[in-house]
Amino acid sequence: LALMLISGCSSQPEATTAATESTTAATTESIEAKAEIEVNSEGIYEIDGVLFSKLYPMEKASVTKLAEKINAVTSEYLTENNKVFVSLIPDKSWFSDYDEKIDHTKMEEMLKNGIEKGEYISIADTLTLDDFYMTDGHWRQEKIYDVAKRLGEKMGVNLKAEYETIELTSPFYGVYYGQLALPVEPDKL
Repeated sequence: LALMLISGCSSQPEATTAATESTTAATTESIEAKAEIEVNSEGIYEIDGVLFSKLYPMEKASVTKLAEKINAVTSEYLTENNKVFVSLIPDKSWFSDYDEKIDHTKMEEMLKNGIEKGEYISIADTLTLDDFYMTDGHWRQEKIYDVAKRLGEKMGVNLKAEYETIELTSPFYGVYYGQLALPVEPDKL
């Protein structure tokens, strides 16, 4: 039994040298009063206190290369007796209102069409923006049950949502917090 969870394939934001190029403005209609979204030189932007990383555009060659690597692993190391499952984790920015984001549906389709063995498990519809930390691109541990349940069902495993919550007393400042360099509310772990 093998499961491969994969996170996005995109180009990284390019650093700029001119001060006038340090931010990019884009308009989104879903933000009240059509406020501008500024993307800093690190590719980080903020919408309503939630931080995102601009992973755009999608690198089609990276998706193709990923499918080739999955095919190589399954051919080299797995037999017909192994069940293979592949799932693509949507980037947090997929849930933002910013127009310049990777089309997760297209990336999923490319990956599904590129893998030779295995069952593709779509999980995008089991996630929402609330499942991610506000200052980081990772999932909140207490919010992953729907994803785990979907994966478990497809893999023939019955999961229970039983766990103990332990909240840390210190605030959590995710990786995007330091890259934005503006004060935003921390997350709780």
